[in-house]
Amino acid sequence: MNEEIIEALLESFDYCDGRYKRREVELAVTLREQIVPRLISVLEDVAADPAPYADGERDLHLYAAALLSYFQEPEAHLPIIAAFTISDEYLEDVWGDLTTNSLPTFLFQTCNGSFAAIKELALNTSADDYVRCSAAEALTYAVARGAVESEEVERFLASLLRVEIAGERGPLWDIVISALAGIYAEGALDVIKKAFAEGHAWAGFASLEDIEAEFSRDKEEVLERLRERVDRYIPTDVHDYLSWIDDKEELPSSIGANTPKAEKKKKQATRTKSKQAKKSKRKNRK
Repeated sequence: MNEEIIEALLESFDYCDGRYKRREVELAVTLREQIVPRLISVLEDVAADPAPYADGERDLHLYAAALLSYFQEPEAHLPIIAAFTISDEYLEDVWGDLTTNSLPTFLFQTCNGSFAAIKELALNTSADDYVRCSAAEALTYAVARGAVESEEVERFLASLLRVEIAGERGPLWDIVISALAGIYAEGALDVIKKAFAEGHAWAGFASLEDIEAEFSRDKEEVLERLRERVDRYIPTDVHDYLSWIDDKEELPSSIGANTPKAEKKKKQATRTKSKQAKKSKRKNRK
């Protein structure tokens, strides 16, 4: 009987009708043990063949990723990473702004205290820049929740600020610098100054003066602001956690929220520049 219910649930989640599936979500929570393997299979399908999920007419993969994250399901951690490291040709159409808005939460919630795969994702130069940014951001969530020492995250994030890892320019520089400011990684200030001096960081996202101003604030105040931000991105109520799925314009933005001048339109500006560069590269390869 439960198999029939689960099949009906998955079909309902998949139907993109602009309605948040509140009752279906509540039922999925009660059937957590039985539905988790099916939701993981959805992510594995996306990773294997994203094309069927790229037409904007399906929501099953969104519910799958969000529910598995809400459940803090460790078995979903690697499938989530695989589903977000699909070809650039499909990434935007399949996941949209989830690569910046929700992926940090998905990664942190499913990692079960192990950050190795998240670090590998941040280091993966073949992955989309914003997916890598989300991996970096997820590590700041770990700091906020006391799951890892801030010094460890500081060292790792600072190590990303190299041309061979982040490229000459691009959002990874800006987001990682923002993340370092967000965890009050004052020991990384020299590395940050070097990034600005060598022209890798974009002052239009957050200037060196903005970053230095963060480090002039009280450390506990900065960290408390980070904790409050992460609490907003990881609400305990399942509907607060998922209801953005069919209200995507209201999806809270996480990436780049660590500095005062990192507003949504600045994040979008860097993202647009990145997209245009990628399109140009693809066109030149043809």
